[in-house]
Amino acid sequence: MSDTPSFYMRVKLSPQAYAAYLESDGGLPSDFDDWAEWLNTKGNYDPQDTQVLVDEYSEVERGDRTVKESLEGWCASSQCYGLTMSNYDSATGIWQFSSLDFSYSVYTLLVSLPFLRNVCRYKDTADTDYLLIYDFMNDSTNHFGIFTLEQGRSSIVESVPEAFVAEANAHLSKQYDLCIRANPD
Repeated sequence: MSDTPSFYMRVKLSPQAYAAYLESDGGLPSDFDDWAEWLNTKGNYDPQDTQVLVDEYSEVERGDRTVKESLEGWCASSQCYGLTMSNYDSATGIWQFSSLDFSYSVYTLLVSLPFLRNVCRYKDTADTDYLLIYDFMNDSTNHFGIFTLEQGRSSIVESVPEAFVAEANAHLSKQYDLCIRANPD
């Protein structure tokens, strides 16, 4: 497993739903009850410790920060241009959010993933969309986490359609090329 996984998510939702999501607080780890069971299958994550951390991180005061502010901060804090990108196309209703620099740390997983998974609360289309965490750089067949994003629901699943993996690979390849061109050193 690489020290630096990547992630790619694609979600279809109306401009109104996307705007409402951006103004939301993004939710808490406790909004989902599947963290401990999932991380237990990944090795090096103790289910009891994970549940304690879910409870602890759900109690942390986060202030009035919106999803929009979190996304802007995440994209701006990347050390090189293009490392983390967010794009919403209002014509198609497709939001793509991706990063070439994520983390397997339990803190990052439990703090970052809830606000991404909580887009399901705002999804107003019947499509099943996905969030894929994987080792894009070294082993794109090693899928660490696969989350469905459906209307009102997000689940952890074992597989993702190959067409989505191909889409993720193509998107992250373009993103990597953009990042390298913008940051040649």
